[in-house]
Amino acid sequence: MLQPTFLILGTSKAGSTSLYHYLSKHPDVFMSEPKEPAFFQTEYQRGIEYYWNSYFQKYKGEKEIGEASTKNLQLPFVAPRVADLLPDARLLVLCRNPVERTISAYWHNHSHGVEPLDFEAAIEKNLRRLETGPRFENETEALLYARVADQGTKALQRTYGFYIEPGYYAEHIERYRALFGEDRIKVIFFEDLTRDAAGVLADVHRFLGIEPYPLPDVQAQNQSMSRAGAMFCSAVANLPGINRIPQSWRTEVRARIARRFHGKGPQIGNATRRMLVEHFRPHNERLAQLTGRDLAHWNHLPH
Repeated sequence: MLQPTFLILGTSKAGSTSLYHYLSKHPDVFMSEPKEPAFFQTEYQRGIEYYWNSYFQKYKGEKEIGEASTKNLQLPFVAPRVADLLPDARLLVLCRNPVERTISAYWHNHSHGVEPLDFEAAIEKNLRRLETGPRFENETEALLYARVADQGTKALQRTYGFYIEPGYYAEHIERYRALFGEDRIKVIFFEDLTRDAAGVLADVHRFLGIEPYPLPDVQAQNQSMSRAGAMFCSAVANLPGINRIPQSWRTEVRARIARRFHGKGPQIGNATRRMLVEHFRPHNERLAQLTGRDLAHWNHLPH
């Protein structure tokens, strides 16, 4: 049975949409449609044939096959499922300053009408759940996740508020390293992708074992947008027959809308930012040790 050869694990709001878009343009790469299959989160029991037939129908013999569901990184119960079904896969992990990533994720949900709480309340709710559970670490909690997911992605976000734990990068990377080994995982930093997308992409091509393929357009594909832009984007996404349009085309349209209706996001007070900086500090230090990357600048408030 044909199956994916690599996964973009995440995290959300760290460049996964851009990387998906860039890789989809390579003639030797086929990317799933849609970008983020829910298979490993809620459909795993249906088996690999269902996975392939649902998300890779347009495959035409490309050497490398990938998908980019960012929730696969943050949900602990997913990693053993990936290792069981795709033991030879290569894994790409995108990391962004976790405070900025948290703010961006909140703004995305709030501007699209998914998150009704203000920023501080949404963060407090998420932190409370991490203390009391569920943290989705086993198959019992996976069933709980799936039951809520049946109500839609909006219900998942409103119920659990995944803002904080996606930024526990080292914890997630170590989980996958224990199953796949260090050589099959590549860590990519968002700031590198935004500064030198072409260089990062060439490095990813080498990691995947495919020939370099320069892109004429390496603009960001999932920028934050204003509330008006988000609502317009949602209206376009709900047009009849929109899903028959190739994912790559839809991604480019969304990118154009985002650039036209760019939004700065919410105003976050220094006290809240300081709390988040201190919360993520040990996680950042752990990631720095894991990757050999100097991440001291992540542990400071912006000037």
